[in-house]
Amino acid sequence: MLMKHRSSLGSINIDKHIIEKIVHYILKDFDKSVFLTNTSGQNLRMVRMLSQNRDSHYIEVKKMGEKVVIRFNVIFMFGYSMNKIASEIIKRIRSEVYNITDIEVEKVTIYIRGIKSKRMTKRNIYIEG
Repeated sequence: MLMKHRSSLGSINIDKHIIEKIVHYILKDFDKSVFLTNTSGQNLRMVRMLSQNRDSHYIEVKKMGEKVVIRFNVIFMFGYSMNKIASEIIKRIRSEVYNITDIEVEKVTIYIRGIKSKRMTKRNIYIEG
């Protein structure tokens, strides 16, 4: 359990997997330009085929007081603006997590593990917001 909201009507428990699913849902909207990956930059589409792992295992959600910190790794497709897309992803994550769960996001960190064109070029860049 990540958070517990209490009111006069009762309490609601929110698990970190809910926030992971929200982030995964948002990243699907950017699936032509951004791919979720692990720390070594392996494309998760291939990893999923081989191991049946869920994407949410690659999204880290930690509680900091009454807020959460979210971290995950991505690969960008060549030709897309990393700054513009990363800023939009961060903005949407903050908004959707708050709208759905009423939990504020302290910080979102996107680790860019590579840039893919015909071949994968490894990078270690991170963007926070």
